[in-house]
Amino acid sequence: MAVNRRQFIKTGTLVAVAAGIPLKVAAETFNQPNSSASVLAAPVSPLHGASSHFDMATFAQQLNTNFRLSHSGKTAVVKLVEVKDWRDDPAKKTGRECFSLVFSGPSSLIQNTYSVDHGTLGSFSLLVVPSAEGKRYEALFNRLH
Repeated sequence: MAVNRRQFIKTGTLVAVAAGIPLKVAAETFNQPNSSASVLAAPVSPLHGASSHFDMATFAQQLNTNFRLSHSGKTAVVKLVEVKDWRDDPAKKTGRECFSLVFSGPSSLIQNTYSVDHGTLGSFSLLVVPSAEGKRYEALFNRLH
């Protein structure tokens, strides 16, 4: 059976989209009343977790509170000391965000994706990078695109 380029691209695209939707999400969507198969939202990646729903204001309200970072059985407590807005004026008008969280804590942390626990915000994952300023760490959120 010969496959032309158009059929190959169409089939490949459908397979790629289907592979990106977990079966559980698809089943829940199709089992809901008033659900339409054509309105299937892309699932939130488990790597993003709850942190993908937090905005700059959410974190600004948690300044000077402790966050517990865990990875590979090791735990460290860090304090959120700054929320930096990295947008220029034109970007601020779009409503999109680009900000970083600056934490202070022990000097033993390395760049890694940590499980984060916070009393108010709950649990989520976050990529934390050591800063050049010693016992400071930074996590960047770029939602400009």
